[in-house]
Amino acid sequence: MKISKGADYALLAVGYLASSSNGDQGKLVNKSELVTKLDLPKEFLSQILQRLKASGLLKSVRGKYGGYMLTKPVTDITFLEVIEALDGKLSMAQCFDDTITVSARFKESGTIRQKMSQAQVGIGNVLNDITFDQISMDGRNEI
Repeated sequence: MKISKGADYALLAVGYLASSSNGDQGKLVNKSELVTKLDLPKEFLSQILQRLKASGLLKSVRGKYGGYMLTKPVTDITFLEVIEALDGKLSMAQCFDDTITVSARFKESGTIRQKMSQAQVGIGNVLNDITFDQISMDGRNEI
């Protein structure tokens, strides 16, 4: 399983917003600050921020003093939420992706499918247990 570059950048952006928030929904951070502090491509970051906003994780305020902020406390935002906002539902194998046709032989391979399902649930649980209050970025693009 590999998360997309977009999800990776989304984790960085939410991590920075979380670090800027002092534990609550926090202050507004403008896009230019995110681009500069995280060294991310501006246009790609704009798309990511829009997807995070559409998923309900961020809200934006327009205008000279506008920017982006979290919609809920950092203790309530999980890595899984951010990853799924960009990449969709977590899926380790094609047999778990409803949009992809896989061979009936693989679908019927109960033991393999069962073990992969257990692994997927385990990874999902770990990502769901990591909240943004557990990290500190201090303006760096490190998570």
